[in-house]
Amino acid sequence: MEKYEIIIIGAGAAGLACAAKLKGRNFALLEAQAQCARKVLASGNGRCNVTNKNLSPAFYNGNKKIVGSVLSRFGTAECIKFFGTLGVMLREEDGGRYFPVTGKATAVAGALAAASAGRVIYGARVIKIEKKDLFELPAADGRIFAAEKVVLACGSPAYPQLGGNPSGYELAAMLGHKIVTPFPSLTSINLRNAPLKKMQGVRARAAISFDGQTEKGEVMFTAAGISGLPVQNLSRAVNKTLPARAEISINFFPEFTAAEFKKIMLKRRENFGERKLADFFTGILHEDIAAALLENLKIEPTVLAGRMKAEDFNRLTAALQNWILEAGPARDWQDSFCAAGGVDCAEIDAQTLQSKKCPGLYIIGEELDADGKSGGYNLHFAFGCGYLAAEEI
Repeated sequence: MEKYEIIIIGAGAAGLACAAKLKGRNFALLEAQAQCARKVLASGNGRCNVTNKNLSPAFYNGNKKIVGSVLSRFGTAECIKFFGTLGVMLREEDGGRYFPVTGKATAVAGALAAASAGRVIYGARVIKIEKKDLFELPAADGRIFAAEKVVLACGSPAYPQLGGNPSGYELAAMLGHKIVTPFPSLTSINLRNAPLKKMQGVRARAAISFDGQTEKGEVMFTAAGISGLPVQNLSRAVNKTLPARAEISINFFPEFTAAEFKKIMLKRRENFGERKLADFFTGILHEDIAAALLENLKIEPTVLAGRMKAEDFNRLTAALQNWILEAGPARDWQDSFCAAGGVDCAEIDAQTLQSKKCPGLYIIGEELDADGKSGGYNLHFAFGCGYLAAEEI
């Protein structure tokens, strides 16, 4: 049996941040994979969006009490300072997002790995956890680890191709914790509308809405549906609703009120009434979007704009700001950047991140029922949890 004062399970963002803060203590970091920080390396398209200057519980879902507790003590400034101690310089970019100045996630992953050098035990897949005098942790290869305190930082099932799995939930449940049923978040959205298949690869600035939530930004149409940052941020609400019917609204001209836009369209029809509808949108809307929209509304593209029926003109004008599309089956874990749901935070002390059910057990990061929007929010929460749990220990 290998004994330590502290054992951290999971060498991802939260576990590595915890280990970096625990430097000098008698601990081991157990990692089931042959490499640490795989999700960190892939985050931000390989650039790693570490944090955001606009941190707020408003950008998170799940248990906002624990989010608020973490953010109040580990904000943007504390995160920048923490990575500065590891030798990583961050730079602010659009939307308040912070990336390493190198422009590569390897700067973050490498610094965290260096801070944990010699403490990571690879290929150590913990299959059971028991609390006796010490925590006992048998691994799949027959080794048994023991510690006075254990930090669960196992992440979620999201991105299984990079090691994501539900093992952390299973270990937490062994010690009596309730798991809020997890489901994929920050995904693309499948659509049932066949005309969109013709729009594969088309991008458009738009606002998309569902169930009172609106997200703005660049939307990309794919063979299966839509993707892009606003889509990812809306996907949680959509995926939570599915398989019940979920209708998404796309607004290609969110900068105008409905009354303002109708005036614009009336003036445009007055000026370009001799154009066929197939050409009527030239200069304001991608031709493939226009074609798909006309097909979806069953409006003949060869009709002259000036000779449109008033009913069709009104339907078309309204659809440009409120095109209703039905979501198809939810994307699976392989297309998910994070998980909604997880260990019930009501059973975790929001200040210490220690289990209320099992003293000496800390549960942190994405394993908890707390998830944020795209933009550095999830990584920041993971780093903050790791830092604060280590500080408490």
